Amino acid sequence: MTGKGHRDDIDHALNPHRDEEQRRAAEHSADILRRRGIELTGRESVEELAAIQTAVEAFEGAASARGADSFVDSPLSSEPQHPSLVVPTREPGEDGTAYAERIQQAARELAAR
Repeated sequence: MTGKGHRDDIDHALNPHRDEEQRRAAEHSADILRRRGIELTGRESVEELAAIQTAVEAFEGAASARGADSFVDSPLSSEPQHPSLVVPTREPGEDGTAYAERIQQAARELAAR
């Protein structure tokens, strides 16, 4: 056996609980993101969830440096004080990778202000 299947077999032999650990990590990331008001489809991969979480944290850091109030300037807020300091909403049909990249770009633009 060669390629990815072989690597997966080796990974499983070295850490038989890896799949369960990844599933729990994905559930944890999804929970954190949902509590922050981030829309998820439930079809995101572990890697996509990690990328979205990293991007959201970068955006929140940049927004905080610009005076955002995490309670008011939130996707969960119906009337944010500073809409430009709210994490961008997910576009219909946007995959997790594209969404994470768009949030990262917004964080870079916010940090450059």
